[in-house]
Amino acid sequence: GTADAITLAVPTAVSSATTTVVKTAGIETVNITASTDSGSADVTTFTTTNMAAANVVITSGQAANTVALGTLNVATTNVDASAYKGILTMTGGTGIAMTVSALGGVANTINTSTGSDTVTLTGKLGTAINVTDASTGTLDTLNATADNASTDFTSVQGYETINLTVSNGAAAGFNNATKTDGLMLATKVNILGGNSLSTFTISAYDANTAANTFDATGFLGAIAVTTVADSLNSFQTIKAGDMATDAVTTIIAGTEKPALMSGVETLTVNSTEADTAASIDLANVTGLTSVVTSFTNASNDDQISLLNLASGVKVKTTVTQTQDQLVIGLTDVASETNSLDLELTSFATVAADVLDLNA
Repeated sequence: GTADAITLAVPTAVSSATTTVVKTAGIETVNITASTDSGSADVTTFTTTNMAAANVVITSGQAANTVALGTLNVATTNVDASAYKGILTMTGGTGIAMTVSALGGVANTINTSTGSDTVTLTGKLGTAINVTDASTGTLDTLNATADNASTDFTSVQGYETINLTVSNGAAAGFNNATKTDGLMLATKVNILGGNSLSTFTISAYDANTAANTFDATGFLGAIAVTTVADSLNSFQTIKAGDMATDAVTTIIAGTEKPALMSGVETLTVNSTEADTAASIDLANVTGLTSVVTSFTNASNDDQISLLNLASGVKVKTTVTQTQDQLVIGLTDVASETNSLDLELTSFATVAADVLDLNA
């Protein structure tokens, strides 16, 4: 038969830790009905090395309990725990591609092998820390739904594509650099879903050493991405959607030039203290309506250099120290009719402070 199945039903009154060795042949699907015992955090372990079933389906359960599948047989290519309410721990067999689904709002441990795997974390992630490693496959995909400003991908790695769907009206995102580790390791991050009330914020997007695309063109809300110092580099692509309030903030030290940035209306550029040669090249940036430049403090002279700025983009600036230098190079610098719209938003209180504007 091609659709043979067996069901393993875990009793509600299971002890706090049980281990069951399962050996099968000729059975395509093993169904596990997990314990619903809420009296303690139970761990039900299955030794699955010789469980040669293509599909494992886990249902029932409760949030504090764990079903531990150990290292699966190479015959198992699909683990469906989407209807299971507890924690899943598992490791895929060697050299195979897998499809895995599990509840995202609990602390799962899901590790796969060298194939091209798809892992889907169902429901809302909240702040749960999922430990998941897709190993060395070249087309690994992680799907999840973000609904919290403290989403945590500290322990996510090995995925080439990450699809994050934002809940309607949610203020979702990552609030420190460590939590974005999984995003930085991906080749492409897609931000999806949401509505006009949704936001997606990253407070510390780190530097890349390989091509990384952050694509929010499928997101109906507004993005706000803040990068760490000197990280809007040649490996980084940022694409925003149709909202008119998308924003990126960066700190320049040395020379920055993003591979591509589109759909972002406001770019905030902060100087580095005492750096008098810092610049950002905007040749690959489209869609800007304003650039906000901000000098750090009143201790030293700083420079912010905007290279290849498109005409028509408003520049807003502050001044905190004598000889803070703002350098602006327009793309149509050779035109006899070009113009610059410059707004001085504030001066420091020291009477001698001077803005050095070099256009």
